[in-house]
Amino acid sequence: MDKLGSMKPGHLNMRSLMSDFAAIIDLIQTERFSIFAVSETWLCQDITNDAVSINNYNLFRSTEYPAVAE
Repeated sequence: MDKLGSMKPGHLNMRSLMSDFAAIIDLIQTERFSIFAVSETWLCQDITNDAVSINNYNLFRSTEYPAVAE
């Protein structure tokens, strides 16, 4: 945040967080977002929170899986 206290939000909608994770970390650290959201990450349950955590940011994760047609 700057000295006026304004927030700098960022958002990415992407298909595969893991394939571009290093680039996302670079972007976040370079731009110094105060809040950053990523949607449509395609994270499966076997990818741990530790694997996608970023220093100095809190992780809030909601994983939804499509219903399987019977």
